[in-house]
Amino acid sequence: MQNNQQQNSQQTRAQKEGTSWLKIIGIFFGVIVGIIILIGILSGVVLNSLSGDREAARDARRATDLNQIQTSVSMYEDENGQYPDSLSAVEESGSMTSIPTDPETNQPYEYAKTNKDTNFCLGTCMEAKEESDLPNNHSQQCVQQLDLTCENGTPFALDGTSRY
Repeated sequence: MQNNQQQNSQQTRAQKEGTSWLKIIGIFFGVIVGIIILIGILSGVVLNSLSGDREAARDARRATDLNQIQTSVSMYEDENGQYPDSLSAVEESGSMTSIPTDPETNQPYEYAKTNKDTNFCLGTCMEAKEESDLPNNHSQQCVQQLDLTCENGTPFALDGTSRY
């Protein structure tokens, strides 16, 4: 009988030790899962903020491109006495070696002569969500003349006489 009690005592102790190991393993995996979830949340926050930075950088590039095109179109007008019919004429004249395109879509920027060919408008779609985030020389009149509509972002245009 004493032998049975010792065996039962050893079995109970083994069961308790096995149960405590299971508890430790369960807690360990719970902590690991918690850490993985925390890393996932932090990664999402960081990537989201980086995405906004990339959008702002592309918008800055667009504004710089439009400024360069604006200068080249004005040089073309100085040399030829009139604004070009298209941006390709600016490139062909040598006023600009190559016409920049949108940094994300690689599409050309919008261009049109206005006011009986005495001015011009340049435009594109910026990724900025608010008009207040656009450069100060934004021309709503040129947005309308170019008939700019953007699925995502905000239409941005400037006229030939505005400068940064």
